[in-house]
Amino acid sequence: MKNFKNIIFATIVGAFLLLYFSGPSPEKPLLDPTMPQLPISVNNAEDFVKKQESEQLTNKPDNQARIIWTDSVNKAKTHYVFIYLHAPSALQGE
Repeated sequence: MKNFKNIIFATIVGAFLLLYFSGPSPEKPLLDPTMPQLPISVNNAEDFVKKQESEQLTNKPDNQARIIWTDSVNKAKTHYVFIYLHAPSALQGE
């Protein structure tokens, strides 16, 4: 009886695996590897971000994008950037 249950179980699992792997598969997406060129420089980066954020109608208060400079007096382009993306429903202080 135990052997019969194992055969039934293996048959059901095998049928599910066969159905799964014989099902449809999505087409490979065509991705463009080139990065878009933004019309900004270090001097007007904050204005660009504020303009882009003002066009968004669904922003919660204090949930807008912002640039926090390491050296806020001498804003300069560096080799490294840290980007923090929080959940859409989360606020800045969470």
